[in-house]
Amino acid sequence: MKLKMKMKIFLFTLIALLSSNCVAFSAISFTGSPVAGQKDYEFGMYNNQPLKWRVLEVDTDNKRALLVTEKAVIKKAYDDSSNAWLSSAVRTWLNGDFLNGLGDDKEKIIKVKLQNETYDGTFTTYNYYKSSEVEWNAAGDDADSVFLLSAADADYYFTDSNDRVCYLLTDPNQNACFWWLRSPGFGDYCAAYVIAIGEVGYSGWDVDDNKYIAVRPAVWINLSSEETQKNNDISGGSGGCYLFGKFFILSLPGFFILRIKKIN
Repeated sequence: MKLKMKMKIFLFTLIALLSSNCVAFSAISFTGSPVAGQKDYEFGMYNNQPLKWRVLEVDTDNKRALLVTEKAVIKKAYDDSSNAWLSSAVRTWLNGDFLNGLGDDKEKIIKVKLQNETYDGTFTTYNYYKSSEVEWNAAGDDADSVFLLSAADADYYFTDSNDRVCYLLTDPNQNACFWWLRSPGFGDYCAAYVIAIGEVGYSGWDVDDNKYIAVRPAVWINLSSEETQKNNDISGGSGGCYLFGKFFILSLPGFFILRIKKIN
């Protein structure tokens, strides 16, 4: 009898704690995972400041996501003389100084090999690819950790021209800026870009311009680490009490998760 009474006291105490201290499971379990369309996902650093990214695509089957910075990070020339992505100065900078500045988050980046793009300048024959059309986990000198979006990306992933309007991270006045795309433009000396009002400039801009066109980095990241962190947040750490559907979940630090049916 004494044991049954102790169990009843324990259960009533636990239920009281659950009723007063539980939080919604969804409020704490998925905060680390990007959601398609999100515009404030934090990933990495730039100049020792957290970077916010727009989530363009989430591939849940393969646990990966395509991100582009919500704001352009710097005004910089595409190259000195050529619109060839693989040999461009902006590619070297993105996969060097910028990548190294991201901090520990760069370990989540998936290296990809982008499709080679061509454009003959006639406005009728072009070959642009989306950034989801890549070779995954690529290696070699032609693999990228960080890249620019393509003209196809700018057309596909944004709702309209207003959605493509971008601002420079360091501009206190928040004036809309032009930003580079990796796709070639008219001739060998121009690269495609997005103008300040959000229209895609397929004909391109002179690649050596370092005063008007900004850089908006893009990456693919691995979400497997996000899943691991999410599970750790639920079952480890200091423990906690969460509401999930019709169940309360009690997480005891370093021990187990106890599931108790919610009492209406």
